[in-house]
Amino acid sequence: MLLAWLLAWWHLAPEWLADEQYRYGFGVPFLAAWMAWRRFHGPLKPAPASPPWWCLTACALLMLALGETLARHDPLWRFTGATLECGATLLSLAWLRRLGGA
Repeated sequence: MLLAWLLAWWHLAPEWLADEQYRYGFGVPFLAAWMAWRRFHGPLKPAPASPPWWCLTACALLMLALGETLARHDPLWRFTGATLECGATLLSLAWLRRLGGA
């Protein structure tokens, strides 16, 4: 999961550096980690039925593969970064689902 996030951030970092209005992008991962730590501090409760973790993992891997293919073809296209971020997010959701729920 960490590798997926690093791949997405590595792709988006030049855009964050080039455009002043996206400079906050470097702080978002730390803010998200802090918010997740605050939210999930303590035991996790069972959640209602949701897609199995392996289904989310398969979708995440497909999105990451698509994002990597797009990055090799046209690295400046914004959809590429969005695809990589979507794959990393799905992988994070699958990990949380496997831990015990939403």
